[in-house]
Amino acid sequence: MQRFLTTATGRSPGDHVCWWFRGLEEYAQTAREYIREGLDSRQLVAFTKVTPTGLEHTIVSDVAQVGRPADHGRLVLNDSQVPARRMSPTSAPSEFDRMTRAAVADGYTGLRVLTDVNDLVRTPDGLRQWIRTEHLIDRYAVDHPLTILCGYDVDDVGEQTVAEAARVHPLTRGALSPFLVRAADTRGGLALVGEVDRASAANLWGALMAIGPEIPSRVTLDMSEVEFIDHSSLMAVDRAAHSLDVTVTLVGAKGLTEWLVHTLGLRHVRTDPA
Repeated sequence: MQRFLTTATGRSPGDHVCWWFRGLEEYAQTAREYIREGLDSRQLVAFTKVTPTGLEHTIVSDVAQVGRPADHGRLVLNDSQVPARRMSPTSAPSEFDRMTRAAVADGYTGLRVLTDVNDLVRTPDGLRQWIRTEHLIDRYAVDHPLTILCGYDVDDVGEQTVAEAARVHPLTRGALSPFLVRAADTRGGLALVGEVDRASAANLWGALMAIGPEIPSRVTLDMSEVEFIDHSSLMAVDRAAHSLDVTVTLVGAKGLTEWLVHTLGLRHVRTDPA
């Protein structure tokens, strides 16, 4: 599966994309294409603005709603906005569940969401909060008809912030991070995608620690989409597991990876005996 994308379209239920952009004019164009595809697929489409004080939803029924008036520093929906629902950013997973179920009950094929999270992730605390929320959204999308594109303005919040967020998505625009940690199932299982070496091992540790409160005490880590992982990266997984007091079982690992786990004598990482 292609996980590093060049276009926001071609999306289907279950897709959860980190989409960086440069300026709202560029994002508005992406939004129109993404929204048009959702409307054509008979999905309920919503724009969600995430801020430190709340979560605001607007239902989009026409691509012509998307615009950027000169006096607004944000992506907005013109003319026909409906009253927004406001709630804590941490309530996003439960709110998307409510909206998805309501959409299906109303005859839609699912829910398609476009977000703007820049106001929240400008601070370290906001970024940590949202990364954990992103992981829970990803877990939910595994087996629900939710399609979500998370928008990050790299010129506003910086490449490092976007890279940290990208690491917990299953799909991203380009490769700001050489690896991704995604939800593998609804029970807390994880999957590692891409390449991890000495240069990115600390970032892998950071990604696991960021979602750590949501990781079960015994967790599987699917390695079937890993192209390369070295000993320092496996040690980073072991350190994170120790800090979080969890046991990680690698599944689908290559023979060399299994050999490294046993040779290094890792205490909190094991391989699947199958």
